[in-house]
Amino acid sequence: MNTPRRGRVAAATALALVALGAPALGQAAGTMILPDRSVGKRQLKPGAVTAAKVRNGTLTSADFKAGTLLAGPQGPKGDAGPAGAPGPQGDRGPAGAAGTARAYARVQCDAASGKCRSTRAFGVSGVTLVFPGLYCVTVPGVDANVVPALAGVDAGLTTQERFASATTTSPADISTGDACPHETDFIVITYRAEPVQVDKAGTGQPITVMGAPNYAGDVAFTFVVP
Repeated sequence: MNTPRRGRVAAATALALVALGAPALGQAAGTMILPDRSVGKRQLKPGAVTAAKVRNGTLTSADFKAGTLLAGPQGPKGDAGPAGAPGPQGDRGPAGAAGTARAYARVQCDAASGKCRSTRAFGVSGVTLVFPGLYCVTVPGVDANVVPALAGVDAGLTTQERFASATTTSPADISTGDACPHETDFIVITYRAEPVQVDKAGTGQPITVMGAPNYAGDVAFTFVVP
């Protein structure tokens, strides 16, 4: 007679324990923390992750398939950067081919002393000042009566080179007497022309032109025998 009663008591006790434990289990389930990387493709249903469930700023371009992100408009041109430091000096280049000129020189003469100085000279053995503005240039082995030469104002050695000129002529075209050391010497003439103002035809406006040339001993010249 006592056995059924004990069964009813045991059943009642079990139900009470379940009732007391259910809230605790629910609370534990609500506060359960999943370990990192424990949820992947196998655990998620298709379409389970939507834009509303993704926190802004958590995705990068690496999370998207190539070609799905559109490029934005080109930004404005940036400011120029600072100039870089100068590079090291380069190696010296190879020597150039030998020139074809037979002779050349830069010549500057002093009318007071009667002496001439040649710089950067090749093939020229001497320069003789006959008088300021007239010079004899000696080039051994080259006859000025046969071979032409060139002369021009050396602007680097001449002050106020405007209206200054230099030219060469054959010994047969001008008589220097015995002033030149050799009959085959080249003749160089330097001169200046004073500026003259004249009226421009038909307008009456004044313009500056070169007047009559005069021998000038203060004009340095460059001499070349091609």
